[in-house]
Amino acid sequence: MAGKSGHIGFEPLPLPYPSTPAPPYSSVQNTYWDLCGGYTVILEDSWRFFCDQMYQDWTFKKQEKFLKIENRQSDKYRVKGLRMSGEFVSKNPTGFGYGSTMENLKHQLFGIESFKEMPSIDPKSVKLIEQPGINTNVLTYTEKYSWPMSSREYLTVEQIKKDPITGNFMIIGAPVTVASVPVKEKPIRAFQEYLFILENSKLNPNNVFGTFYVFFDICGDISPADQDSGIGEIVKMFLELPKYI
Repeated sequence: MAGKSGHIGFEPLPLPYPSTPAPPYSSVQNTYWDLCGGYTVILEDSWRFFCDQMYQDWTFKKQEKFLKIENRQSDKYRVKGLRMSGEFVSKNPTGFGYGSTMENLKHQLFGIESFKEMPSIDPKSVKLIEQPGINTNVLTYTEKYSWPMSSREYLTVEQIKKDPITGNFMIIGAPVTVASVPVKEKPIRAFQEYLFILENSKLNPNNVFGTFYVFFDICGDISPADQDSGIGEIVKMFLELPKYI
């Protein structure tokens, strides 16, 4: 694919779409953006609170965001993104960290009690794996790589889930561990990594794509303005998706 660099992933893709600024983060409620190409973008707020007071303040700050992109002319490309929030946090009072969140999310989605990180592998060797007791195929994938500025910095994409009946995918990733990558670029880098996996693993080259669910954490401590900017860039990256499948 054009645009590949020396490391695993992509250089920034050209974005020939009109700039559509995101509405203020605090005022988004069933907001629709019309983009070119027959796409409608729906950005929704979903407030989830726990009965236990200790979770409420934390969940309030980690507001869950849903990003749904539909092609009105076809069901082939229907994309939904979910920003993880306290809904997935363990009931363990100490489970406020990202790792605990990921473990719970994996448990809910895949019905597994724990998940040990796989060694770094060539994405071209990734294969769908049958999980006992689950009526889906699960593609388990972990890839760490270093950016030139530091050997300690990496992006990780941990699992891809595919429903063999609907063709739907779920990707779980941790794209916020690269400290030197500017905040506004982290969602872009993350989605470039997802595109790389889709291209190299040849998951669904010719079939109807169904729904593509991306689970990511933009980073809880950045400003609303930065989060809006990142979401806007993710929208543009999603619109590039048909080129790569």
